[in-house]
Amino acid sequence: MTTPLTSRDILQAPLPDLRRASNRTHSSALKNLHYVGHLEHWSSFELADEHGLQGRFSQHVGQILSAVFQSENMALCFADAKAASLRTLNTPDLGIIDKRSNLLVVGEMKVPWIKSHSLARAIFQYHRGEQHYIRHCLGQVSNYMWENRLRYAILTTYDETVFLRRSVQNQKWQLEFSSLVKNASAGNSTTVRKAFWFIARESLVS
Repeated sequence: MTTPLTSRDILQAPLPDLRRASNRTHSSALKNLHYVGHLEHWSSFELADEHGLQGRFSQHVGQILSAVFQSENMALCFADAKAASLRTLNTPDLGIIDKRSNLLVVGEMKVPWIKSHSLARAIFQYHRGEQHYIRHCLGQVSNYMWENRLRYAILTTYDETVFLRRSVQNQKWQLEFSSLVKNASAGNSTTVRKAFWFIARESLVS
């Protein structure tokens, strides 16, 4: 007899490993943008090519999260950002939108096998006092946040994901980034799907 899965079971499950094709891209997809504002670690956050990567991410995160949103009566959808009303000429890779097509959370994806895309390396260097790497990683997605006046965003390589929040400190805007969430995280740890669900819920009340 098959045991039905609950929303909790789905959110706690790890993501499957990403298949790497032999003809995958080998160049960095980071734009020549650097985040230059105040930057902080979001310490309280606990819980083949780029197009192929988007398909896998949609399959293992987007479609499942959209079903969870529906089961939890959250009027949200995980979708291609092209479906949203945007205030920018450039189109982000993904987004969480409401039933009126308002973009609530913006997301950017990079392939994991390019060294300069490594979020673990960027965060490690940040905690050593070297902020250049993480500011470069966050440049494009933070630009999407500011252009679309959003509080929350996501940056992912599928293997590694960080979640971003704009906040006010001493009457100035700052950007906070979460600890790294890995695709293999499961159970009671902060899984990718649980973290997406948390960000989606927060975007509804912010």
